[in-house]
Amino acid sequence: MASEAPPPNAIISITRDTPDDVQDRWIRVWLDGEAQDVLRYGMTLTLEIAPGHHTLKVSNTLTRDTYEFDATPGEHVKLRCHNKIARGGFLTILMIGVGAIRVRLERIAA
Repeated sequence: MASEAPPPNAIISITRDTPDDVQDRWIRVWLDGEAQDVLRYGMTLTLEIAPGHHTLKVSNTLTRDTYEFDATPGEHVKLRCHNKIARGGFLTILMIGVGAIRVRLERIAA
């Protein structure tokens, strides 16, 4: 009796390369509660993951974002992560020299 091969894993890639990224502050990445790596501007983090439901969290120590998704066997889930000046951020930079930077995740087409 032949045993059935397990389903292939999925892949997730998180890229930080948008031109409007402030290119400052590293971004810490967690997948399903486990710390993975730090993303700096221009980097891509690629991980092999089991099929199923996952939670990706990112934080720049000022703000954080969460993205939940389901990965199917063999799928390549692609996300973009970026740090942007928050609304009103330029005004606070002018007034006190520091602006709020918000981190965001968004899914991109495969």
